[in-house]
Amino acid sequence: MKNKVHNIHLINTRILALCLLFSSVQTKAQKSSTQHLAPSIAAPSVLLKNQKPTAHWIWDSGPDNPLNYYLLIRKTFELQQIPTEAEAFISAFAFADVYINGKLVDRFPTNCDPEFQVYEKFDVSGYFKKGTNTISAMVYNFGTGMHHRINGRGGFFFQAKLNLGENKVLALNSDNTWRVKKADAWDNQTEMRSSDAHLIGFVEKYDARNMPEGWNESKFDHTKWQAARMLGIPPMAPWNKIVVVERPPLFHEIVYPVRHWFVGNKIVYDFGKEITGKPVIELFAKNAGANFEMGTAERLLPDSTILYKERVNYTDYYTAKKGNAELESCHLAGIPLLVGYRQR
Repeated sequence: MKNKVHNIHLINTRILALCLLFSSVQTKAQKSSTQHLAPSIAAPSVLLKNQKPTAHWIWDSGPDNPLNYYLLIRKTFELQQIPTEAEAFISAFAFADVYINGKLVDRFPTNCDPEFQVYEKFDVSGYFKKGTNTISAMVYNFGTGMHHRINGRGGFFFQAKLNLGENKVLALNSDNTWRVKKADAWDNQTEMRSSDAHLIGFVEKYDARNMPEGWNESKFDHTKWQAARMLGIPPMAPWNKIVVVERPPLFHEIVYPVRHWFVGNKIVYDFGKEITGKPVIELFAKNAGANFEMGTAERLLPDSTILYKERVNYTDYYTAKKGNAELESCHLAGIPLLVGYRQR
């Protein structure tokens, strides 16, 4: 079934909620896949788990601490064989969604004080292939202190060793051979969600027409992107201490709404429970440039619409490209009972 709202078709009238669950409520399969990874937090140090840092923090050529800023990063390299082991230390400020060959590895790092910057030790051995490989990341920087975030500066760090057998090891270090580009799909001039400044963060405004198609895949051509600017090898200001964290990977669960209804030009989806995650909408746009907004909330108004703009504005704005699209919020939210949609 398809719902038509002006020139947008919502496929099967559903929103896919991509949930990154931090709780201990897991299935048996999920527990068995992560139980060998006992979480640990190392004491502040100048080393990465007894290893000397060799990778650089990197950024683009712009301001050090831009406000509400999204940056795309890529590194492509060749492998003659699949590594038997691959261990990486990954960090970012404020956070980064990291992909290898187009597959999401995880979001890094756990929220931290930049004075004691977290570097997550991660097993990435299952992501590589023979031939051309690509590591990519979408990095977000708040550019200001938040109620839940200490101010710092934008940056990305990746240091890995790939064991290729026969005593051959390939080092992968973020440096000026990596490529970077401002993610123009996001508007970084949006307002904050709350009139109480710095309480939560910024409204997200995303234009799918401006997102490079396949940017995180190996076949993408990034030769016109700029070379990354090397900031330095840690420890360095503002990341003066190294804290290595080992944790199981977060698991992703797709949660579908249990019901939906229409109120004027709005569609309201009820997920039936509290969810921590990112709303995902699958749609077909007849024409590029169709605009819509999406909000999340816990309370219903008397007219059966949701309360998502009062006090704290949980509205995000999206512009669709032509054809099929899957639009996903960048920022995690405590997605509660309802998700709202309407054509603008």
